[in-house]
Amino acid sequence: MSKKIDKALAKRMIQGYKKQNNGHSTTRAGQKLSGFLVDRASLEEILKHPDNYDGIHFYIAKHHEHVDKNDNVIAMVFAGAKRNPKYAGADGKGDPGEPPYTNGDPYDHSDSCPDNCGDLPY
Repeated sequence: MSKKIDKALAKRMIQGYKKQNNGHSTTRAGQKLSGFLVDRASLEEILKHPDNYDGIHFYIAKHHEHVDKNDNVIAMVFAGAKRNPKYAGADGKGDPGEPPYTNGDPYDHSDSCPDNCGDLPY
């Protein structure tokens, strides 16, 4: 399970990423990417099926309008995640070619920050 952290640490972590990123990952507007806003309805759609999912995967991806472009416009794809019973875990049982999780329907509704930031990046 994820653990809560204090805002000061979260801000330091975000600032560290922003400093290291140095503008390589950008929003569609060309601003330095800080994060994403995920709408509540999409999360609730995934979480309303507790027997189907153990969590949510968030994948860094190219923005759908920039997939074939040679730029660094980044988006996030997310999907419900369920432990894969076919996965060969530490016990060595199962298929070593299977991923540890399977995913439900993917979502691309995430708004980038800047433009849709909270107070943590500041």
